[in-house]
Amino acid sequence: MNTGIGFFEIVVIGMLVLLLFGSKEMLRIFRQAARLISVLQQYRERFKTELEALTHSINNNGLESTGHKQLLRKHFEECRKSIEKSHRLELSQKIHSHLFSNSRFQSSGSVMVYCSKGAEVDTSKLIRAMIKQGKRVVVPYCVPGSRNIGIAEITDHENDLSAGEYGIPEPAERLRGNFFKSDVGYIICPGIAFDRKGTRLGRGGGYYDRFLSELKGRVPIIGLAFDCQVSAAPLPGSPHDVKVDQVITPDGPQILADLTSSFFEPAPEFKEL
Repeated sequence: MNTGIGFFEIVVIGMLVLLLFGSKEMLRIFRQAARLISVLQQYRERFKTELEALTHSINNNGLESTGHKQLLRKHFEECRKSIEKSHRLELSQKIHSHLFSNSRFQSSGSVMVYCSKGAEVDTSKLIRAMIKQGKRVVVPYCVPGSRNIGIAEITDHENDLSAGEYGIPEPAERLRGNFFKSDVGYIICPGIAFDRKGTRLGRGGGYYDRFLSELKGRVPIIGLAFDCQVSAAPLPGSPHDVKVDQVITPDGPQILADLTSSFFEPAPEFKEL
């Protein structure tokens, strides 16, 4: 801790005390000043020790949380990979049926939806169906050199998409920048796992959380998942994590009535998996 008083200032103060109070008072004042400086040094050391302990605790908790999330990601990824591909497509179709029956989805003219990859809930048929219905379909892409998401409208699933940086289908470069974020009316986002309070476990890059933070509360945010991706126990979260408003599985919505927003019909009951 820097007291802000240098050698020159001490000499000036000493001279002023000597002129105003005399040598006896000067000695007493310097003794009191020495005691005060000693106390300040003790508090400085104590503060430094406590600050180091707090920093160490925060760093350890952050590492533990990150490690725990990695284990959870591995667990839930293995769970969905264990589902046979043909069965995944059947389950995906059931999820689509629940989605299409939602009145808010039906009335939304523009829908942002992720492009599925690997063992995720399939969205390729969903995208084709929405385009056929006349909805404006918007898909995300990773902005090069950043951890941000951009969006673009597509009208042809086969010709408007190409493999992106992570192997995830993304809109062709010629289409990027053709849609305003503020015009998105409904969002379907991916997730490795969800819990029944809307916590979403993503891949860890924070891309979606940064994008969704500006739209949370204004636009319905929906997660699609197989039953094995819905955790009965609360998932770990961070202050910057954005929760989804509803999670749809082959059995329907999973978030309870007292937790879901007005954007989506709540789950009829709490159903343990």
